[in-house]
Amino acid sequence: MTDFGGREGLLALLVGIMLIVVIVIAALAFAPLMPFEADDQRTVAADGSPGNLVLSVDADICTVEVEFAEMIGDVLAVDLDVDGRRGLFVSDPAVDLSLEQSTVGDDMLVNVVLDMPSGPTVQYDDLRMRLIIDPGMMVSVTVVTDVGDVYLEAPPGVDLGDVSLFAKVGSVHADLGEGVLVTGDVELRCNVGSVYMEATNAVLEDGVTVTLRTSTGSVHADLAQEASPGGNATILCRTVTGSVYLDLRIAGSTAAEITSQTDVGDINTELEGFEGLDVHLVSQNHPDQFNLEFQIEVDVGSIEISAERTV
Repeated sequence: MTDFGGREGLLALLVGIMLIVVIVIAALAFAPLMPFEADDQRTVAADGSPGNLVLSVDADICTVEVEFAEMIGDVLAVDLDVDGRRGLFVSDPAVDLSLEQSTVGDDMLVNVVLDMPSGPTVQYDDLRMRLIIDPGMMVSVTVVTDVGDVYLEAPPGVDLGDVSLFAKVGSVHADLGEGVLVTGDVELRCNVGSVYMEATNAVLEDGVTVTLRTSTGSVHADLAQEASPGGNATILCRTVTGSVYLDLRIAGSTAAEITSQTDVGDINTELEGFEGLDVHLVSQNHPDQFNLEFQIEVDVGSIEISAERTV
């Protein structure tokens, strides 16, 4: 008697094994296992440069670093470094870095755009765009990233106009060195991530507004204004879910007023030379020649304030 049932079972088993092998091979073929690099460098020449640089950066998935350093012959250098992995049967992803420049009046306009594909066959391990700006011009800068952190480091001697740094998913960091001139509004913002700002004795044009804002994450502000800021300024700190940490040091003719509100969370203070309730604090010299107004708002999270005024 022929064992048809046994043969059919064996055939079904072999077919199942073959299907599994095909699926595994296909998965390995398209899984991001093969390393690749996509590096690019661009520069903007200084020939005939006007007095102001207006820089706009838009990146899909990338860490963006904005720095300042003296250059010979150029006002801007862009260095892109991309490391990742792709599928075995997939070509290297088309990472597209474009740079456009034009001149309008006293402004040099530079737009930098980074487009890159995404999907299951591509994985990015390290993506970094470094922008180096010559400090000889007044600089306004706008940076937007879909996924990635944003850093701006302005050393002494840099003149800033409007600054807008936005990470949809990622953190935003800004460090303004001793005496950096700020003539425009500053906005550091992210949807998911934290905001960090450090500034030491910035020179502020009167009426400047600094906005530090995130939806999910914390706000960290470390500000020292022990020399004259040159003008009055408003600093807004806002988070929906997260905490706000303010470390403030003032002296001389600089005064400060801090108004705080949290719906769910505590307000904790460590004060010297300040007085009032936790929700409304003023330096003992308020108002003075120059005044910094802080408005802190948190929906869910705590507010931590360390404020010191020295004579």
